[in-house]
Amino acid sequence: MRLGDLALMNQDPGTAAGWYHAASRLGAFGRMAAAKLCELSGTCLANLRQSVFDSKLLPEPLRTEMLLRAARVAAYVDDLPQAMVALRGAIEAAHGGCEGSTQLYCRQLLLKVLEQPGKDGGVEALETYLALPGRTDGPLALVLIRAAVEKAAELGAPIFAGNLMASSAQTVEASNKDLLGDFLLRTMELYLAGGDRTRARVVGEYAETRLGPAKMASIRWKAVLGELQRSDDDVATVRAQLVSGEVTRDITLAYTALARAAISRVSAEAARDEFSEAP
Repeated sequence: MRLGDLALMNQDPGTAAGWYHAASRLGAFGRMAAAKLCELSGTCLANLRQSVFDSKLLPEPLRTEMLLRAARVAAYVDDLPQAMVALRGAIEAAHGGCEGSTQLYCRQLLLKVLEQPGKDGGVEALETYLALPGRTDGPLALVLIRAAVEKAAELGAPIFAGNLMASSAQTVEASNKDLLGDFLLRTMELYLAGGDRTRARVVGEYAETRLGPAKMASIRWKAVLGELQRSDDDVATVRAQLVSGEVTRDITLAYTALARAAISRVSAEAARDEFSEAP
């Protein structure tokens, strides 16, 4: 198998395939050689993929390597949920996949699935992103944050997407201050889309301290700030209506009590007069 790896490193896939074929199919290294041969030929991707790339009972680090290969092959055949299940298995493996030399590979694969339009594999991709080691640092960190946020919004979870962005604001500010304005603006838009005006307002106040009025003068900023202002006005109107309603109710109850008291007094006076005129 290792002779096949060397041939592949030397850009000789034909010789590599011959060595992989000679490695047989028995034992842990035979199973790995069969998986590599499958990747080169592509003949087993349709019906035998699950069995060829089965990582069960493989020792480490072969198990982690097999999971990473299974994730790539599943993504290649557009089985996005299975690709993310395999990738997350590699992340959580005892050998620790997606770190060191495999970090960029994992992040590129995850980014491909997150940027894929549609909901297929979306939930699994978000779960994998949350399990990704050091997800806010390293290569593609900022790109992955935005891709995960937009995928969450696409799946109908704008509050969750806003929370993802808000928790990463300091990372963005430390990495690239030029991106902070758009980042905070998108965070507020997501919170407003989810009806969470309180968090949107908090992010807006944070933006004022970091950006200043000059950087918050675009059409999008005006739309978001205007929406917050309208919500404040709506709350004030509702409160005024509630207070007005309470005052009207109190006045009505007071007049009702006075009317009843007047009727009782008139009845009492009439009864007293009738009693005094009796023989």
